[in-house]
Amino acid sequence: MNEDKFHQALVNSLPDMVWAFDKDFVIRVANAAFFDMRRELYKSKLKVGDSLFQDVSEAAKNRWLPIYERVLKGERILMDDIRNIQGKETMVKLSLNPVYGDSNEVIGCMGITYDISAESQLEIQVNQFQKKIDDLEGLYQHQLQPKLAKFFAISQQLSQISNYSADDQAAMIYMINEELGQLNKNLNEFIKLMNGESDTLF
Repeated sequence: MNEDKFHQALVNSLPDMVWAFDKDFVIRVANAAFFDMRRELYKSKLKVGDSLFQDVSEAAKNRWLPIYERVLKGERILMDDIRNIQGKETMVKLSLNPVYGDSNEVIGCMGITYDISAESQLEIQVNQFQKKIDDLEGLYQHQLQPKLAKFFAISQQLSQISNYSADDQAAMIYMINEELGQLNKNLNEFIKLMNGESDTLF
């Protein structure tokens, strides 16, 4: 088995899309995942030894050619993109790296495309969880905490209620009932927000 066969076996063992081309944009090695993607996107019959831009649209070539040319000048590029894989939009990350020859000159480009849809979904969930925490904190600071402070201040006066007139006692009891009602409402909103049943109040 010659060296090229070893290289091909290596890239074929990887689940991610892997491909490499020389400075003439001729594909030198690529795995099945890469060819499957090209076949799905462009109905391509691309194979090792063909031009990278064979069977692609002019718009696709105009997009990727400047990026690949940067890599062929020695730049490493890491970028996110959206690909249609097996009929669904998938978030991917591309790693494009120059390939150097024996004289340390750039002789080509190696590309690897990783499926990061699971990581992207996890990031969305983390952001949603953080928003929920922020909403709960805001509800507590702006609604529950002031209501609790006011309720406890009024409640402390109950120990001296006998010193007040009948009208003042009635007014105090009315205020306590009103505060209890508002506090109960805010507590219910807090519980709903914790359970994901309510949007933020702010």
